[in-house]
Amino acid sequence: MDERLQKPTVRQDPSNPGAHSEIYAVNDALLDGADIDDLVGFNVWLKDKKNNGRLALDLAQRCDNCVELTADIEWIENIIQEATP
Repeated sequence: MDERLQKPTVRQDPSNPGAHSEIYAVNDALLDGADIDDLVGFNVWLKDKKNNGRLALDLAQRCDNCVELTADIEWIENIIQEATP
């Protein structure tokens, strides 16, 4: 479990900005009336990808675009990193 709580690194991604799950989730929450200050992000992979060592429920790295688009949201990996001595 400790390995899964390591802060993921930001990664480059060739897909279109705004095309990842965290953007859809934030958008849905805001459309449902949530305030941006009430949101906490936690992004995990849902499937194993054994060819690259990624396991289901590992923290998912946010791409550069998603980091920028979700800059006003607190993310679990940042909370964990701040709480870890």
